[in-house]
Amino acid sequence: MGAGLDNLSDLISFGLSPACFVVVRGITNETSHLGLVAAAVAVLLAGLLRLARFSCTTMRDGVFQGMPIPFAALTVFSVVLLDLPFFLVLLGVVTVAWLMVSNVEYPKPSGRWALPAVCWIVANVGA
Repeated sequence: MGAGLDNLSDLISFGLSPACFVVVRGITNETSHLGLVAAAVAVLLAGLLRLARFSCTTMRDGVFQGMPIPFAALTVFSVVLLDLPFFLVLLGVVTVAWLMVSNVEYPKPSGRWALPAVCWIVANVGA
């Protein structure tokens, strides 16, 4: 039961909160378009599918299939906070949602990949 609760907490923390942030940020910037709601739903559903695939499949050591949901949430927050034009925010959020459910392999941030992962986190938080 612990793995299911972990996935549920990840979905709320890294799927629902970025989706709500996209919608609220769009409303406060008076760009409340249906596209933002669709992008927010895409992030939430992609996170759900990503976590379901993660718990049901086994990958070879050292890689994830699809962008991990914490990195995706961090990227969505960064894209929205950059105050880019509406179309670029929409494109960025939908691209992140696609990367979560794609077959792209991401290395686990350990060993030689730890430094690039930390740099990515610092760059996103700095943005």
